Amino acid sequence: MHRRDFLLRLAAAGALLALPGCGHLGKEEPAVFPSAVPELMAARLRLAHDVAWTKFHSGAPIHDPEREAELLASLVARAEARRLDPAWVETFFTAQIAASREVQKELHAAWRADAASRPSTPPIDLRANIRPRLDRVTDVLLESMPAGPNRDLEHVTAGALRREGFSPAVVDLAVAPLRGGKRSSRRIL
Repeated sequence: MHRRDFLLRLAAAGALLALPGCGHLGKEEPAVFPSAVPELMAARLRLAHDVAWTKFHSGAPIHDPEREAELLASLVARAEARRLDPAWVETFFTAQIAASREVQKELHAAWRADAASRPSTPPIDLRANIRPRLDRVTDVLLESMPAGPNRDLEHVTAGALRREGFSPAVVDLAVAPLRGGKRSSRRIL
């Protein structure tokens, strides 16, 4: 294992353990796959629950194209500074944003259909509390993500996300860029 890879994994584990509710690294994760990417993607999607509850409670729309465009532009700029392929970074994170939106849509639908399924806790402040946690996971994911599509990583990540209980639609959106192919990142939006 290269020193840089080791340090990235160590940083990813530390960042995840610092996040409330994300201290269970490796939950049924195959120990033989040397990547923090599946757990980071799952952590990002778990945070979508808090985002969904806050937006449900406030009536804010799930889709925030302005915020998403700002985030993608920032990630692409950082990718270029790190000499990563900006198109790949945009494709990868566009898919993560789409998967997060899908989690939120599914939760909103469930909460509208069954009031008893709604969280009993008050919503968390999106700007002050949730976004900083989301940004930390996203930062580590940017550092840890593969250089391009990776079918092995796709299969491991899909399995990890399914074990977390995410729907097939969420899993498919999240792992689509790892599958590769000609799918445009713009179509995911």
